[in-house]
Amino acid sequence: MGWASGSELFGDLIPIVKKFIPDEKDRVKFYTKAIVAFEQHDWDTQGECIGADPAYDKALKKLHGDWEA
Repeated sequence: MGWASGSELFGDLIPIVKKFIPDEKDRVKFYTKAIVAFEQHDWDTQGECIGADPAYDKALKKLHGDWEA
């Protein structure tokens, strides 16, 4: 798998996470850790998932506040 498909994989996870982690604050915590794990394996297309879940957007902003959303 090329990491250009990392966003496709993460995008597939977002609806599952939203279903099983209903609390937004808990999702932000999950996404923060998951984003870091993906980035440790060279994921660099995180912006493609912006808008899929406000909690994801918050986690990404927490990690990369200087990025444009």
